Amino acid sequence: MGTENVDRETIEVLKLAGLAIIIATIANVILYYIGASVDAFDDRVINPSTDAELVVMDVIQASIMFLIIGTIAYFVVNRFTDNTKTNFRNLAGVGYILSLSNPLLIDSIRASTYIFLITMHTVSAVIFIYLMIYKND
Repeated sequence: MGTENVDRETIEVLKLAGLAIIIATIANVILYYIGASVDAFDDRVINPSTDAELVVMDVIQASIMFLIIGTIAYFVVNRFTDNTKTNFRNLAGVGYILSLSNPLLIDSIRASTYIFLITMHTVSAVIFIYLMIYKND
């Protein structure tokens, strides 16, 4: 009987995490296309693994990958702490601040590029944290 509740809770968390990943990815793709349409992205913003310009697939992959890491972090916090929501909110806040280092460490790019990249990180964090903490009851 106890494992039934755990399984149900795990399924609910995974549903919320999946929903957050889908919504955040769609939001970031929309932001990417808005930024690309106004030429906000500097050509020097590159994918470090391919040395190619930033393309929409990079945005999709980064959104999904980092939010999967966030989901794993949620399960770890849930497993090892008593106050999951507060501890996860704090950890997610630190993770968000650390995620901002990625765009801020790119040398000599336009302000519009910073604005769009930081907005994408912020939108992902807000959507994910909101759904994982405030909709997970």
